[in-house]
Amino acid sequence: MPKAIVDAAGTNEIKQDDQIVGTGPFKLAEWRRGESYTLARFDGYTGLDHDSGGLAGQKRVYSKQVKVSVVPDPNTRLNGLLTGQFQYVDSLVGDQLARLKSEGQGVRIIRPQFGRVAWLNIHNPPFDDVRVRKAAASSIDARQVMSNAVGDASLYELDGALFLPEQKLLHSTAGIDTYGHFDLNQARQLWQQAGSPTQEIVVLAQAADPILNSTAVTVAQQLAAAGFNTRVESLDQASHLQRQSQLQGWHAFMGTVSSGILLPSGFPQLAGESAYSGYYAKGDAMAALVAQWATISTEAERKVLMDQIQTQLYVDQPWIKFGNSFGLAGVSPKLHINMSFYLPTYWDMWLTD
Repeated sequence: MPKAIVDAAGTNEIKQDDQIVGTGPFKLAEWRRGESYTLARFDGYTGLDHDSGGLAGQKRVYSKQVKVSVVPDPNTRLNGLLTGQFQYVDSLVGDQLARLKSEGQGVRIIRPQFGRVAWLNIHNPPFDDVRVRKAAASSIDARQVMSNAVGDASLYELDGALFLPEQKLLHSTAGIDTYGHFDLNQARQLWQQAGSPTQEIVVLAQAADPILNSTAVTVAQQLAAAGFNTRVESLDQASHLQRQSQLQGWHAFMGTVSSGILLPSGFPQLAGESAYSGYYAKGDAMAALVAQWATISTEAERKVLMDQIQTQLYVDQPWIKFGNSFGLAGVSPKLHINMSFYLPTYWDMWLTD
């Protein structure tokens, strides 16, 4: 972003569309809020002289324009691909994989993409009691949650770590011995030890996201099977964020962790800096561990600290990890793409006849 724009804004938010300027190979040609935006090739861009990877390296743009349409429904996206309206559609669901293949479309599986989790509101009874949070974790059949939410088994893996396996320097197996231990008897014992709380457990769901919504429904059902009194509240995204900002009135929401988070401090839930996380307050054990990250410099030190961070995560149990899901995109046979990032990029792609 140009220095003059940054200096003029100071500490204020930059809200003018024409001042949100980047340094990439595209420029914004048109923006229809909530409908679409069109990117035009920026001929003044000078790329690096080495191959692209992720968001780095040379970015070759072969198309004069790329139009990106906002289509919330995955079935509408897939049908648009099959009719030739779209050449690339992402965020498809597992049940559509077989149809993609049978219709002769290209398939792109994006791995790594997201870890699937539930964040528990430790400020709201009964989840202010760690025994109840651990009872909730023991109530969850992670394989069933992932199967119901994602569908095809080739599009997910079971994994209890905070960081994804491909993030080799950050991925840890410390502390996860309780991950995936679906045990209703243990769940009920812990629940009884905590006084058999009767409060209604409100699970927030995002109606527009089929994976998050299905996850919330399955989690509520499994908690109910263990004796919890549960209710799913399905909301649009704006209402969901608003509810999260209020620490009372809900007990769990479904979320993701992504390969775009490159440091433990990148999780606002861990650093205690998220106003709507329902997670740690500043100054607790986790925040202290995360703060140490900036004071160490060797890979060996970081490995030890990462193990401590993840172990503390499972001691406190403010989350339930289900597994990792892989993205599914459909690609027209006429489109050549070379994407190596977990979100869509629009360089190194072109259409053929």
